[in-house]
Amino acid sequence: MWSAPRGGKDGGSPISETKRDYQVGRGKPPVHSRFKKGQSGDPRGPRRKNLPALLVDALNEKVVATIYGQPARSPSARRSRALVSHFRACFRRAAGSAKVVAETIDGIQFMAALSRLLLLIAALTFGGTAMAADLENTLYMDVPAGRVVIEMRPDLAPATCAQIKSLVRQGFYDGIVFHRVIDGFMAQTGDPKGDGTGGSGHPLKAEFSNEKHVRGTVSMARTSDPNSADSQFFIMFAPNPSLDGKYTIWGMVVSGMDNIDKIKKGDPARNGAVSSPDKIIRMQVAADAEKAKS
Repeated sequence: MWSAPRGGKDGGSPISETKRDYQVGRGKPPVHSRFKKGQSGDPRGPRRKNLPALLVDALNEKVVATIYGQPARSPSARRSRALVSHFRACFRRAAGSAKVVAETIDGIQFMAALSRLLLLIAALTFGGTAMAADLENTLYMDVPAGRVVIEMRPDLAPATCAQIKSLVRQGFYDGIVFHRVIDGFMAQTGDPKGDGTGGSGHPLKAEFSNEKHVRGTVSMARTSDPNSADSQFFIMFAPNPSLDGKYTIWGMVVSGMDNIDKIKKGDPARNGAVSSPDKIIRMQVAADAEKAKS
């Protein structure tokens, strides 16, 4: 790579003997040697980038401008704005209506809008199956104060989630009470007897995990036997690390936790037993509920 010689009034001091083949007369090297490709004044013209590289530059500049709250002024931003101008010209030729839109938005905003459009297309193309799977592993639980949405975690407890969904589809939980509710701790339900001694008759093996018991965690109730969980479960009002690794976590409340907070509390002197307790009005698998709407 050529580099401009230093020293001398005209900048033409001799080049070292090891660079003798670079000399042209002992004056300055050829004009193109004094410039890096793309530098101002370079007779070879500016360095050019292909379209994908310019798009990446534009998006990167938008990210930097967004993070630091400053307009993008770098060369790549200027080149990106030139690209946007080219896009606008194409749109004006393609459709007159695009002219109004193109002239009212900033170049970087245009590129950001384009990136969001591409992300949306990708989500619609590749996300349909995932969205359907989410509904299959989401529960709607209606309580007196409103709807509670529970995201199931079959990745943590596959057998437990399968049994809960089966019971939900049988209508097992509809009308079952919250028989034990301790303020600041948890609300327990799922017992058809309503006194903490009942179940579906299908005990499950423990599926303990490293997941933590935090506010909104849904976990299985059990006796002193780790493999005695059945249909009863509880929802945490607050974190309680003492339960971690000892109870099967199978879900998380993702919406309507305020409705859980309003469930009638029990008597602390009676281990949280509730007189005239609130009930689960209805419990549904989200996929079934949404299908019924269509």
